[in-house]
Amino acid sequence: MAEAMTPLTLHEDAFAQDLFGWPDGVRRLKAMRILCVRHLEDSVNTRAAFHDLGLPWPERTNELQVVGTMLVARRQPEEVLLASDDEAALGALAQALASAGDAFSVDLSHGMTVLELQRQGLDARLVRLVGQDAMPRLGRASRCRLVDVPVMLWRPDEDRILLLADRSLSPYLSQWLAYAQEGQAAEAATS
Repeated sequence: MAEAMTPLTLHEDAFAQDLFGWPDGVRRLKAMRILCVRHLEDSVNTRAAFHDLGLPWPERTNELQVVGTMLVARRQPEEVLLASDDEAALGALAQALASAGDAFSVDLSHGMTVLELQRQGLDARLVRLVGQDAMPRLGRASRCRLVDVPVMLWRPDEDRILLLADRSLSPYLSQWLAYAQEGQAAEAATS
């Protein structure tokens, strides 16, 4: 006789918990909000909404710009991604877009992971996974692949990098970051 299965019950905060550990110097930022703006190719009103709020309009796909504590990135010809902990600024943009008529915004905060990487030797560890050309300078961001995972790297401070990726890839990212940390520790032990 087959045993009856108990249905899984998810509580409201179930997805706010990490089910695995992050390596030393890595933590997930839960306060960071991610807003995706989808727009028509010739969206004059959307450009005006960005301009009125003092936000840059990235012209080219993969172009990334940093304004204060906000990352503005063009992921596709009709898609701009914004990441910030400034809830008011993103809310004002979402409201302006609602009246613009040629764009809409979607909150991707629960669908993406923002990791804060902070540790002595951070660049040496991370360059193993992304390559030297992908390492952003202070105040800049880059779009690259961490091994085979598409990510955005943003360096708001000299000793800190924010990594943005699809949330479903979090366990995979955790393993690769731990692997790089182990490799760096092994090299230090043999030196």
